[in-house]
Amino acid sequence: MMIKTSFIVRAALAVLILTPLSAYAQEPRTGLVLGTSGASFIWAFSERVAVRPELGFSTAHSSGGSAINPTQSESLQLTPAFSALFYLKKIEGLRTYFSPRYSYQRLTGSVTSALQGTSNSRSTQHATAGSFGAEYSVQRHFGVFGEIGVGYTKTASGWSLGNRAGLGAILYF
Repeated sequence: MMIKTSFIVRAALAVLILTPLSAYAQEPRTGLVLGTSGASFIWAFSERVAVRPELGFSTAHSSGGSAINPTQSESLQLTPAFSALFYLKKIEGLRTYFSPRYSYQRLTGSVTSALQGTSNSRSTQHATAGSFGAEYSVQRHFGVFGEIGVGYTKTASGWSLGNRAGLGAILYF
């Protein structure tokens, strides 16, 4: 095991030493996004196009009811999403962009009651949105962004149209 670890460390050092210094001068291409919709990842294909896949989840558990009929409920929500960022203009550290977004949400839950037993439920929804945003590079490896737009959501029982907004920070590496 010691030989393998030593080989990996030496190989990593060789890559760092042999990488041309001009490669370090380029803008960072990937980063961790911490925003109002949770944590995600950003990867820039070029100066004009980037992608931002996301994965959101939440879980809940509650107890209630009465002494005669106690109830417990549990739920799990999973929301994968994907955004593409098309950068429009860059002025010093400020870049504006347009971002179409698609998300899928799945919610599963169960309610258990002493008198009625357990009932399970599952629902899904698909959502699309379009946002206009701005990203400001505070430093080479740190930036902040804000975006606002409209979104369309389709569920089993119908559809809705609403607004969408987000704020966050990006740690580039």
